Amino acid sequence: MRAALTLCAAAILTLTVVAVPTCADAQAATELGAVPRFQLELSVIDAPFNGENGIPTFPSMEQSLQLSNDFYRLAHWGVLSAWGNGSTTRRTLGGLTITLFDFISMTLPGGMGWLHEEWHRAVMSRREISSYNDIYNLELGAEVIAVSQVSDRKLAQLKAQHPAEFVRLAAAGMEAQIEQNATIERDNFFGGSRLFIEPLLVLNFFSISSYLGACSSKDANDVTDRANEQDGRNVPKRDFTGLDCDAWVYDLHRPREAYAERGEHPSGVGIDRYIRHADLTRDEKHFLRLQYYLSHLNFVDPQIVGFRHFRLPDPLSTGDLFINANVRHYLTSFGYALDLNVLAQRAPYNMALIAHSYFNRDAYRPGLELMLERLPFSIGRRVIYLSPRLLFWLQPRNQDFYTRAVTPGVLARLKASYPIVPWFELFASVEGKTEGWVAGNVYLDANLSARMGASFVVY
Repeated sequence: MRAALTLCAAAILTLTVVAVPTCADAQAATELGAVPRFQLELSVIDAPFNGENGIPTFPSMEQSLQLSNDFYRLAHWGVLSAWGNGSTTRRTLGGLTITLFDFISMTLPGGMGWLHEEWHRAVMSRREISSYNDIYNLELGAEVIAVSQVSDRKLAQLKAQHPAEFVRLAAAGMEAQIEQNATIERDNFFGGSRLFIEPLLVLNFFSISSYLGACSSKDANDVTDRANEQDGRNVPKRDFTGLDCDAWVYDLHRPREAYAERGEHPSGVGIDRYIRHADLTRDEKHFLRLQYYLSHLNFVDPQIVGFRHFRLPDPLSTGDLFINANVRHYLTSFGYALDLNVLAQRAPYNMALIAHSYFNRDAYRPGLELMLERLPFSIGRRVIYLSPRLLFWLQPRNQDFYTRAVTPGVLARLKASYPIVPWFELFASVEGKTEGWVAGNVYLDANLSARMGASFVVY
């Protein structure tokens, strides 16, 4: 938590210093309802998560995503500002510096690895399971990075009482990385941030595919055996699950198997948490290998190679229309999801239309989502920016991998951002959902959440 607050403070201090001199330009942009190039934002309150069951809990999925995104936005902006936007050589050196930074920062607090582990922790925190993100140990050469300090008893309770959440727990880290790319890309498309986001996008997608590839091969056995040997009899040192993908597919296929049936740890102390590739059945291995192949659909994305948008002819002469599209693959609590995302912009409308496809073992079910970003709404001489979101879905009943029964669901959100001064905004949002899996929302059951926070805006 200290590292997260340090990141936030650094972002606030740096942006305050550089934003104040450009206040006049930003004022003109704000009055016109312009989309900012990028924002640094943090939900100071995310309720009920931050006080779930009366226990202070930080960060939520949304908060850790915001902190990690701010970490990268600020770093990329700083590097590009330092190198300047002059010669081709300086721009190239700036790009190489960013690529190196993104690679090194994967296992630093605030980086994509930190975010990956924080989303695992958020799923457990929601059920009062304490844990520790080993990213803070700064073991840069570690073969695997653990979420440690988790008891066998708590994991057994989670598996018994909330089996779908237990499956989602193993997949939440990769879900975080997909969502990071989604939010960064929307900034890039709508605001034209030009922060050279391509290395971050590629590293996130590549790490997911390579992780799934490693889990679905015999190499996973050796990695797991070495981890068990290193952990020894020290239960608090152990990761909560070992290799995420193997644990995910194992419990996806065995929702009613008691956690203790994993057997005794090789050291003789505690439960054998880590699932080896050899522990999987033939069907489980095939299903996991399918996810590895499907993960490459994430690379069907023009933004990873620098195509921020495409301009379409406008027969009505009412303004330029820009579009882009991509495909996303997620591991879920019931199987997997494939999304087709279409981004469109015609001032003042910034739209995202998403066709969702949800799969369990034998069935496909659809979903449809519409998002609007920063729609200006005038109140007197002031402007408030509204960002509504509406999502409908059909998903497997009880998030079950085997069922053909269906449960319909809906999510609705409204976010309002109010500029105090052109470079500083306060925002609040309310989001309600019925039962179902939604990327970035920790709740699989029905929930109503409210968030409040602040943004530093760069035009």
